[in-house]
Amino acid sequence: RSNGESAKDVAKRIREIIAYYQKLQFECDKVIVVTHSMGGLVGRALIHPDYGNAQDVVAGIVHGAMPAVGAAAAYKRIRMGFEGSGLMGYVFKKVVGDTGPKVTAVLANAPGGLQLLPSERYGTDWLKATVDGNEVLSLPQADPYAEIYTVQDKWYRLINEEWVNPAGLPQSQSCAEVTFDKLDAARTLHRKIGV
Repeated sequence: RSNGESAKDVAKRIREIIAYYQKLQFECDKVIVVTHSMGGLVGRALIHPDYGNAQDVVAGIVHGAMPAVGAAAAYKRIRMGFEGSGLMGYVFKKVVGDTGPKVTAVLANAPGGLQLLPSERYGTDWLKATVDGNEVLSLPQADPYAEIYTVQDKWYRLINEEWVNPAGLPQSQSCAEVTFDKLDAARTLHRKIGV
């Protein structure tokens, strides 16, 4: 799901909790929200009028390890899978995917996962390639969506179309087009909530 949709659910739940405590005669008009990682995107959307619209019941938000403008690791994991060591790392990789094809099959179809990608505000030149110590590629120059995420004819593309739908389920659009629609929605969310 989109973090914007999750924000609507969280806003509803916050209002229910406040009403519950008020019914018990507690003074409870606002809450403090504590987030971690992608929950920070939900938190930002929570107080945005187009999503959670809960700015009247949120006194503040405390973020921990929030991908404030996205995370380049999201790109890396879609392309290469999750890494980790030890028993927990082994289990984590097996659950979420230890290869690009496994992770792409999930995240390319998950609006919230795509919203973890670096936004335009993340900055430029975060994707670099070197050959024999010489830099041969440095992207994006301005727009990661146009220069990396929706590119299909370059080796550094985000989406390998054959990885998006490994089951070969019938779709009215190409797999890449479906993912590109989700990326466009991610860009919209990023811009609205200031990511």
